[in-house]
Amino acid sequence: MQPLAALGNLCTASLLLTIDLIHSAIRGALLFAVDLIDVATGSGKNTGRKKLGWHEQRYATSPVFSDEGGYEALDSAATLATSTFPIGPEELIAKAKRVLAAEFGTKAGADPAALLSDDFQFVAPIVGPLSRAEFVRAFGSFKLKEAFPDLRDKSWFAVD
Repeated sequence: MQPLAALGNLCTASLLLTIDLIHSAIRGALLFAVDLIDVATGSGKNTGRKKLGWHEQRYATSPVFSDEGGYEALDSAATLATSTFPIGPEELIAKAKRVLAAEFGTKAGADPAALLSDDFQFVAPIVGPLSRAEFVRAFGSFKLKEAFPDLRDKSWFAVD
């Protein structure tokens, strides 16, 4: 009985290995063909196979904590005072309001280049990173104000 089981295992493993090699060869050839098409047509940028990398973090501020009654609490004012970010809180909030009022550059008459940097990236868990042009094209197609004409922005702003 043992030799028969060993022969069965050998046959099964050989079959699976053969199919895997065939599958890998076909997949490799197809991916090579797709790469050739991408090179020839300029397509394939920022797709599932060729995602753009995220920007490196540019600024970081170490949090400052204060001891309040036996536990450490974030001292927002002290942390903000140590920040090296080049835009102050008031100016940063004003810029954020301008971007929102212009619907991220998609509102009629808005200039996305005046609102979003050249190297702007929209990054979300599933979508992105999207360049400025890709984001404006995608976000502009949503037509949120048309879909929800009574939509009101109830934002409040703080820099932390």
